[in-house]
Amino acid sequence: MTTAEVENNVETAPPPRRKRRRVWPLILILLVAAVYAAPWLLSINGVAQQVTATALPWLPPGSNIGKPSLGWMSPVHLAGLRFLDDHGRVLLECEHVTSQKSLWEMATSPGSPGGWVLENPRAYLYVDPAGCSINPVIRAFLARQKNTRPLNFDIAIERGLIEVRDTESKPLATISEVAARYLNSAQSRSLEARGELTDGVQRETIDLRGQWAASDSRSTLPPADFHAAVSYLPLTLFEPWLQANSTIAHVAGGGELLVELASTPAEGAGAVSAKATFKPRDAVYRRTSDQVSSPVPTGGIGIGGQWDAQADRLTFDNLSATAGAITVSGSGHIEQPRDAGIVEIRATADQDLTGILDLLNPQVRSHIAVKGLRVRNVAVTGALWPDRFQARSSGEPPPPPATLAGDITWSEAMIYGIRATPGAVTAAFQPSGLALWPRDVRVGDGQLMTLPEIHLVENRQLVAPAGPMLVDVNLTPEMCREWLRFVSPILADATAVDGKITLIIESGQMPFAKPDAAEIAGIVRVHSANVTPGPMARQAVDSAATLARLITRKDPAWADDDLRIALPPQDIAFRMQGGRVYHNRLTFQAGDVVVTTRGSVGIDHTLDMQVEFPLPDAWLQGGPVQKSLRNELVQIPIRGTLERPQVDGRAVADWGTRIGAGAAGGLLQNLLEKGLDRAAEKAQRRREIRDAP
Repeated sequence: MTTAEVENNVETAPPPRRKRRRVWPLILILLVAAVYAAPWLLSINGVAQQVTATALPWLPPGSNIGKPSLGWMSPVHLAGLRFLDDHGRVLLECEHVTSQKSLWEMATSPGSPGGWVLENPRAYLYVDPAGCSINPVIRAFLARQKNTRPLNFDIAIERGLIEVRDTESKPLATISEVAARYLNSAQSRSLEARGELTDGVQRETIDLRGQWAASDSRSTLPPADFHAAVSYLPLTLFEPWLQANSTIAHVAGGGELLVELASTPAEGAGAVSAKATFKPRDAVYRRTSDQVSSPVPTGGIGIGGQWDAQADRLTFDNLSATAGAITVSGSGHIEQPRDAGIVEIRATADQDLTGILDLLNPQVRSHIAVKGLRVRNVAVTGALWPDRFQARSSGEPPPPPATLAGDITWSEAMIYGIRATPGAVTAAFQPSGLALWPRDVRVGDGQLMTLPEIHLVENRQLVAPAGPMLVDVNLTPEMCREWLRFVSPILADATAVDGKITLIIESGQMPFAKPDAAEIAGIVRVHSANVTPGPMARQAVDSAATLARLITRKDPAWADDDLRIALPPQDIAFRMQGGRVYHNRLTFQAGDVVVTTRGSVGIDHTLDMQVEFPLPDAWLQGGPVQKSLRNELVQIPIRGTLERPQVDGRAVADWGTRIGAGAAGGLLQNLLEKGLDRAAEKAQRRREIRDAP
């Protein structure tokens, strides 16, 4: 065997095996080190701030949990906890927050973080026109809670302080020595809280006690019992909101508030009850139109009902509410009370509401006279939480948002000169305020079709819906005196009117605080009208009559003291802006003269008008001077006031020169002034007769 064959037959020896490095102990050591160092990392201020924003996203920006002190086997301690509201103001601050569990215990039971103790917490609540500064934070918290699993935890508060302030940071009331304990377990929850409330004068106690069960079963009514007693609740807490959302200018004093809530479960059913009473001690209020304050009446509500688990319905057999002389009683039900809360409640009432008119701005109130104003029926329908509606069948439409509505009736009503026969209006509270719908309200031979909405949120104002408001109503001297004189100044102080109009609103807004700043646009549709003229109309007629005398050398028979002018069918477009009412064209006929007016009338009665009329052919049958005036348009500015309009003398003089009479301008001016004096004297006599007792 050759050497090559021997080498080929020899089995090649494998290389020696390399020893593998075991890296998992190193990884384990690093992991243990990371876990051990996690509390220290979380204690770093920047990291803690980021954790706060991630774990509590419902808190406004800038809030933080302070400087945490963390250790796996020791309780968690937070120093300098600070929450802000939506305006960047301090909502809650606390010197020390300590957990009763260690960090390791909380990590091993993430659904139960245990108890927490807040030492010397201080809360600052601001009352503003929209409510309280904590409301947006609560809404954000509750919105997130819908999609998260509730935690079992306890909270204890020691030596707490709550300060309620107005928008200018002025203290309204203080609750000191607050001690509270909230226990939240998987089966039950309870709350106990007490404190001392003072408004700077009175110093009384607050006592809250309640317990209820937490159950995931939708067929069981959880047992609950809650009691709240505030021995003296100062009304100044609500003054900023009342001043912004009503005409109440001032409140003072307070009274005792008692609240009781209870539910008693049974198999698939149960009973519920609620009661709240307010007993005033020295509580008074004053409206902006009042000179003296009035006492706040005793008030209360009571509810009694039954729960039906199979139907998922709360039925109320007894609902009652009282406030002084006002009493309302009724019944109803709520479907899906833990979801959409679909309400159907109806109550009866028969209470005098005349005093509610005093809540109006005095400038508006002076134009309204109503007798026998009463509320008859009240209803609440719709979903309290429409976004949580649970359809029972495919295609079931969601209910509309809940609305509170009532029927309001009267025996006599005169509103801005519009006299309405006895009728009824449905009033409904909406998110923006109060909507009003007339129910077959007659105004003479016509009808009231719409009423403005009363906006109580944000900009408090009357907002008129677009469309016809008055249809085919009879013209009256009161209507001319109250509002038509601004739209159609020739109707000012008219003593006798005959005809019908329709009022169409295109847009309309009138702020409560400043009615003169209203912005309204629309059309007055004149179907036909005959009017005995007031000062403004008389001045326009006398201008035409004086020109007729100068041109024809005759006294026009139609310009006597018993003159009545006619308004042909027409649409008068108007708009109110900047305290003035503008109209672009109003036509009326006096004898053989067709007069057109345009311009504006101020709320202060000032005039800035232009009177126009073509010279009738009957005046121009004389010589060449008269014939040369054919197709001429007379334009005469009128200023002054509704009570005493003034013709522009320069325009009158120019026309006197044109008709060839050297002194005609002065003569015409004198004649117009005499006519104005006569008209002013008659208007004054009419006002004296009208205002005489």
